[in-house]
Amino acid sequence: MKRIVGGRDAINYYEAGMDRQLSGDIEESFRLFQGAVVDAHDRMVEEFGLVVIDASRSIEEQQAQMREDRDKGADRRQEDQDSQMGRFAFYGQGLPAS
Repeated sequence: MKRIVGGRDAINYYEAGMDRQLSGDIEESFRLFQGAVVDAHDRMVEEFGLVVIDASRSIEEQQAQMREDRDKGADRRQEDQDSQMGRFAFYGQGLPAS
C-alpha cells in the first residue's frame, strides 16, 4: 500500500473504489476494487486479443517485446490480406467494362 500511496497523503476516494461501496475500509476497498480492475483487464485481453507487457521489465526489454509483437502482427495481417485477395480476386472477372 505504501508503494501505491508513495509521497501522497492518502489513497484517492475513487482510486480506492469507495464510490462502489465495496467496503467501509478504504484499504480493503482499494484491494477489492483494484482486483476487479485487473479481472476486467484480463477479460479484455481475451476478448480483444490484446498483448500483455510485463511492466516490471526494463523499458528496453518492453520496447523489444513491443517491436517483436508488432512485427508478428504485421506479418499475420499481410498473410491474411494475401489469402483474402486470392479468394476474392475472381469477383472482378467477367464484369462489363464501364
